[in-house]
Amino acid sequence: MNTEFFLEFTVLADFESYGEAADQLLMSESALSRHIRALEDELGVRLFDRTSRKVRINEYGKIFLPYARQFITMQHQYSRDLQRARHGKETVFIYSFYYIDDFLFKFHVFDDSISIISINEGSIFSKWQDLLRLGSCELAFAINPDDNDNEFTLIPFETDRYVIVLPASHPLAARKSLLLSELSEESFISFTDIRSDRQLKELCRKSGFEPKIVFNTGPGSAIASFVSDGMGISILQKKSLSKMNAHGVAIVDLEPRESINVCICYPKAAKLAEGAKRLLQFATKNWPELKVKQSRNRR
Repeated sequence: MNTEFFLEFTVLADFESYGEAADQLLMSESALSRHIRALEDELGVRLFDRTSRKVRINEYGKIFLPYARQFITMQHQYSRDLQRARHGKETVFIYSFYYIDDFLFKFHVFDDSISIISINEGSIFSKWQDLLRLGSCELAFAINPDDNDNEFTLIPFETDRYVIVLPASHPLAARKSLLLSELSEESFISFTDIRSDRQLKELCRKSGFEPKIVFNTGPGSAIASFVSDGMGISILQKKSLSKMNAHGVAIVDLEPRESINVCICYPKAAKLAEGAKRLLQFATKNWPELKVKQSRNRR
């Protein structure tokens, strides 16, 4: 049995839509449908009831779902433990929806006895909550985190805001601020990362238009480079952009202001390992002091 189909099954069970599930999994609807059929044939039962418009998990699917989730959790845990053993020292697994390379570098200088492994590449989960529940990571750096069930500890890490990034030669580059609706006819460069791509699209939709995406890339430094070359415009986070040393672009404030709060998140029920505790201590005590010193040095 192809165990990769377990993950595809759980995503389809969550969305009950082949289109949305396929987008989340970064695969075609036809391939997802074939895989689910193959899994059903292997199990000898149908897991979903299908109509011409909808797909809904049935009683057989509901019975199988917790076992599939349990297997995926175990898979993430043994993969994490094997990587930890391979590194031969205290290891912390993190996930970040925000630029933290400078923070991680300073932590390495502060304490090089701890290895940090970032799982921000290759994960199909759009929710930081899922990543923490599965045990894929111990700490997640999340943007505007919601925790309606009070399940997680949320520690403030950074505040930032979105800005418009234009080629320096753009007719609007001299403006101090722009309404996003003024850019509805522009070509946008977005992210290959599905979460960041959705954020950009949601900002545009709030302003009443669907962005014309001409290219997807990542990370933000690559986007800034393509903007500089005149391929399009984009929306990035101001503080993150300032750390990328972007050249040939104009940074214009977005109106109305769209602020973001970045928090370090972990389950309240989790018993954090020593490495994760030390990373949190650095983030809450040493890192703020370092940022103040850096700010003073720039003056």
